[in-house]
Amino acid sequence: MPSDVAGWKDFEWCRVQELFDSENYSVFSNGVAVEDIIQSNLGDCYFLSAIGSLCKFPKLIENLFYFKEKTKEHIYGIYFYINGIKKLVLIDDYLPCISSHGYKRFAM
Repeated sequence: MPSDVAGWKDFEWCRVQELFDSENYSVFSNGVAVEDIIQSNLGDCYFLSAIGSLCKFPKLIENLFYFKEKTKEHIYGIYFYINGIKKLVLIDDYLPCISSHGYKRFAM
């Protein structure tokens, strides 16, 4: 098995509200800051550095989100530019997580 997927059986799928232990969360609760970016093992530093550079212009990041607030359906729309063409991509908030001692966190 490739090392980049090793341990995938240890993941548990959770809704974002389970991670925050509340339905009281927001997409842009405290604005946009470069400190919000967390790099893990995905090998996506090129993407994260591009997002980090956009943090100087928070409205540019906010404008990438079709829904500015969470929806009751747990769906988020994000615009990506693929080969220079703007595409709306819908995602949900069902994310891979790791549980340890009753505490859940994003799988990174």
